[in-house]
Amino acid sequence: MGWTPSVQSVRREIREGWRDGKGKARSPTALASLEAIKQLLRDDWDPIALMPHLPPDEYDSYAIQVFSMLSASASVSEVADYLSDAEMTGTPDRERDLRVAQKAAMIMSGLELSQA
Repeated sequence: MGWTPSVQSVRREIREGWRDGKGKARSPTALASLEAIKQLLRDDWDPIALMPHLPPDEYDSYAIQVFSMLSASASVSEVADYLSDAEMTGTPDRERDLRVAQKAAMIMSGLELSQA
C-alpha cells in the first residue's frame, strides 16, 4: 500500500486539488488555473458575503469541484447548477452563478478575464 505518511500526504494533496483523483500531480498550468478559480470564488461568488472575515481557504473545496467539473468538460450551465446547489443562504443567485461559471470556464480555457 505504501508508507502511511506518504499515502496520507497524497490524500491531502488530492483533497486540496494539487493532485487529480488518481494521485497524479497537476501541471503548473492546471495549478495556476485552480488558484485563479479559488480567487474567483472568493472575490465573485462568496454566497455568504463574509469573505473578509472567513479563512482564505473557505471556498477551496468548491473551487476544486468547479475545476474538476470543467476539466471533465462540464458545461457552464452544469457548473452554475453546482454553485447554485452549493448556495449556503438558501437563496441561489442564478445570474451570479452563471457569471462565475463563465469566468471559471474562461480561466480553464486560458482566456484573460479582462477580455470578457
